[in-house]
Amino acid sequence: MLPPENRSSKISSKDAAGRIITVASRLLFSYGYNALTMDALAHELGVSKKTIYRCFESKDAIVHAIINDYVKHTRGNIDAIINAKDSDFTQKLNAVIQFIIPRISEINPVLLRELQRYAPDIHRYLDDMRKKNIPEIWSRLLRIGIEQKMIRPEIDPDFTAQFILQAMRGMIEPETLAKTKLSIHETIHKAFVLLLNGILIHPRPSIANKTI
Repeated sequence: MLPPENRSSKISSKDAAGRIITVASRLLFSYGYNALTMDALAHELGVSKKTIYRCFESKDAIVHAIINDYVKHTRGNIDAIINAKDSDFTQKLNAVIQFIIPRISEINPVLLRELQRYAPDIHRYLDDMRKKNIPEIWSRLLRIGIEQKMIRPEIDPDFTAQFILQAMRGMIEPETLAKTKLSIHETIHKAFVLLLNGILIHPRPSIANKTI
């Protein structure tokens, strides 16, 4: 059985949707798509399913809202890191990688597989957001690295950003993880070590190994 939360808490009309998303996010990322049922969610919240349906028309509407919040939060934080005036390329790179790894690890192979099979529209939305955000983020970051003479000048930022996208999409697919027997965290670590050692002018252990 899923661990109970405080069942005595009541949900007002003002914070109902936010409270539902908070609890549903915990269940989704901890136990997967199939474990997030309306019955389980109502039990955790200590309310009736009718209360949940007043805010969300379906389970998939809740999951879509969770993934949308996840994407917005991730992109917002990374943009803030890249836009920071008081950090150089090395600091931005380290901060982005440190933030990305645990975030990507939240969407574990079981959850990915279940979304792909049982909620293909949501899986497609998540993939569309990756295809949009990953190239934009890495193209900007690589250009900063070239300007600061940390990235080899012959590197094409747009091509490399697309390469990163395709590598990340392929390496964290459930089938690939099953073959490599690596966690998402380990997979991304190895991928970034390979990438950075190939594009940095002077690869540094503090960038390519220790901080990942």
